[in-house]
Amino acid sequence: RRVTAMIAAVSLLVLLLFAAVFYRLALSQLRENASNAELITNQERFHAYFNNAIFGMATTSPDGKWIDINPAFCEMLGYTADELRATTWAGITHPDDVAESQTRVKQILSGEIDKYESEKRYIRKSGEILHARRSARGVRNADGTLDYLVVQIEDVTERKNMQRELLRFEEIVRSSDDAIIAKSLGGIVTSWNRGAERMFG
Repeated sequence: RRVTAMIAAVSLLVLLLFAAVFYRLALSQLRENASNAELITNQERFHAYFNNAIFGMATTSPDGKWIDINPAFCEMLGYTADELRATTWAGITHPDDVAESQTRVKQILSGEIDKYESEKRYIRKSGEILHARRSARGVRNADGTLDYLVVQIEDVTERKNMQRELLRFEEIVRSSDDAIIAKSLGGIVTSWNRGAERMFG
């Protein structure tokens, strides 16, 4: 009877041990599944944000090749995503702006900076100039090396054209022989041109 009781006790202990191991494995699997589900949800959320953003978004490799490009950026430039992947960011950048961008990217590669913002000009597929406000941030591997860059691009062409037209208008007013005077709503003179100076002294 003692032997039978001992065997029963050992068997119960083994069953409990197996149950504990199974429970831990099951719990670990549930946690992993929950983690994977959360990861998938986050990825889906990011892709939805990426693809539906009203401004341009893209990722580029350290050597300047396009990796992911969202529809907004393709629309800005008039290229398809595949056409952009066949080139580099330098290939569609205005020649006068390439050197400054290369300097910034080198600083990110070396770890001197992690991000930068600048205004630059891209060349659309049509040959027209796109003025853009560009923000870039480096994403690094565990060892600190640069994996890729995340880029956000805002089209500021209309704003640039308006500034250029305003400067042109100001120059016309300033150099006109006619007397041109600007007043506030209260009737106070705020500015005048050379023609007004010659006329009124």
